[in-house]
Amino acid sequence: MRKLIAIFIFFIIHIQSIYAETCPSISDIKKGKLHTWQLHDSESHQLLSAKHLEQFKKYAQQFTLAEWHKNNNQQNSLRCYYRDWNGSEARAYLAKNNFRPHLAKNSWYSVSGSMHCAAGLKNCTFQHTKPSPQLARNGK
Repeated sequence: MRKLIAIFIFFIIHIQSIYAETCPSISDIKKGKLHTWQLHDSESHQLLSAKHLEQFKKYAQQFTLAEWHKNNNQQNSLRCYYRDWNGSEARAYLAKNNFRPHLAKNSWYSVSGSMHCAAGLKNCTFQHTKPSPQLARNGK
């Protein structure tokens, strides 16, 4: 029975690691393989244009940090930050909603109400979550 439980636990952990995602690699960025990732301004957090995306593709040379936090809409936003070869941080980040950190590797740490991971692209993994249902207010 214990062997069966151990096999089951191993299977669950293995399945989780298969479905874990990471921030886009530099190669993916350069090739434009961003799928549903969106580019946002680091200061205003506004969505940036295709022109800015082309500049970002040229600029990004190294993964820096993954950041996760629940935003006001409870969308579990995940952000990926990059820098150039001189170490200068990008003025933009890639973002996706409805994800949560994969904490099994202990690569994520808490900073001012959000979770950060700077352990390298392959170690900063996360998983898709279902969107939170939005309840309508009836004015009462």
